[in-house]
Amino acid sequence: MVELLPLAAPEVEPPPSLRARLLDQIGRDARSSAPAEGLLVRADENEWNDSPAPGVQYRPLHGSKTMLVRMAPDSWLPAHDHKEAEQCLVLEGSITSEGVTANAGDYTFMPAGSVHSAVYSPNGALFLIAYS
Repeated sequence: MVELLPLAAPEVEPPPSLRARLLDQIGRDARSSAPAEGLLVRADENEWNDSPAPGVQYRPLHGSKTMLVRMAPDSWLPAHDHKEAEQCLVLEGSITSEGVTANAGDYTFMPAGSVHSAVYSPNGALFLIAYS
């Protein structure tokens, strides 16, 4: 009987403005989530910026969502909160946090809302960060 209840409801034509609003919202979401023609950032584009932490620089690749981070030998990133999920791929060198070391080729993930302890690089490091 419960399965038949939806069939008992009369069909109602939605207002024309609803279709237009839905299509507009779908289009807006698609436009804001990815570049229409893709994105290529050349190796010599986008300057390295100094971070507030001494010996740490970052290079934006796609807004504030994707970046390269370069740590000089014997440098630290302070502890920080993760408002968004963070993915990290170590490209060169190594980084250590809470006694765990990630080397070149290693991948780490920190969920949104997590707290990241200070990160240390004894010999320098280059890594890719992507937020989602």
